Amino acid sequence: MDTVGYLYHDSFDPYRPYLNFIVPNHGDFNYLHLGISYTLQSTGSYILVVTTRRENVQGTFQITAVGPSSVYFYPTAITTGRLKKNKSI
Repeated sequence: MDTVGYLYHDSFDPYRPYLNFIVPNHGDFNYLHLGISYTLQSTGSYILVVTTRRENVQGTFQITAVGPSSVYFYPTAITTGRLKKNKSI
């Protein structure tokens, strides 16, 4: 599955995808492995948007975070409007 990912700070608005945009997936990884390298700050929250390069492609994937402290992931689905994350990473 050819996935892509984008990291946002505090909120993600699908109608304004460049608002709060931090970093896309890094190009050094191959098409089977999405990779983002970024140092998270302890304040605020982050949203990781993961999708595929083609429409209507679904499958399982795994997210791994590495660092000196704990990172917590909370799944969120976008149904309409703006996604606002209220939990800190």
